[in-house]
Amino acid sequence: MSKVSRQSTAHVDGKTALLKQQTLVDDTVFLPPASDLADYQKIDPNSIDWIKARAEQEQNSRIKFNDDRIKLAKKELNGRNVSAYLGIIAITFIALMFIMFAFYLVSKGYDTKGTLFGSGAFLMIIYYLFNMRKTEKK
Repeated sequence: MSKVSRQSTAHVDGKTALLKQQTLVDDTVFLPPASDLADYQKIDPNSIDWIKARAEQEQNSRIKFNDDRIKLAKKELNGRNVSAYLGIIAITFIALMFIMFAFYLVSKGYDTKGTLFGSGAFLMIIYYLFNMRKTEKK
């Protein structure tokens, strides 16, 4: 009984994909006008109760649909957060391995190679942190 229009757009920008869905619902037409309801009642005395029950059912299903969309958005956001935390843990572990290897090289007398590995680990951490900041701003 209500008017619904849907619009979907997709945008891909490098590593980020954005899917925008917009649903416009005109809720002003849940029930027919009063004059039509009076005509329906003349035809069938139970028609008004049936129409009201259907309007309630439609409204409840719409509320459930919106609640499900919110739950889905929360799950997606939590998934992104978990992914970011796992990335931080992984880059920290890799950087620590580089630093330990650099320390090993320096202790064995390979000062130049050890310094390069240590500075490479440092640059890796800096690059990841700056890259993470860029994706958060988008």
